[in-house]
Amino acid sequence: MSRFGKFDITGVRDGDAEPCPRVWDPIRQCWSDDWKNFLYDQEIKSYEQRYKDLSYRLSDKCQDPKKIMDIVQAGIADPNLATNAIAEILD
Repeated sequence: MSRFGKFDITGVRDGDAEPCPRVWDPIRQCWSDDWKNFLYDQEIKSYEQRYKDLSYRLSDKCQDPKKIMDIVQAGIADPNLATNAIAEILD
């Protein structure tokens, strides 16, 4: 189980490239995340709270699984961790 706990809640492995990198679009002359400039303060606070609420991993809830079924059951018990559980199992 030395490989366990290396994925975040979205299924991205630690050390892997950013899945949605910020890039410059030369045709439109803008960054790929320029949409964030048009958010209202309420929306920004809502996103920040959501990110804060979801800043945990499967390894925080299931610290020392003995069998793959332990990982499966943790993913079923918390639907927010389902993607994380699948990534851990596939790895």
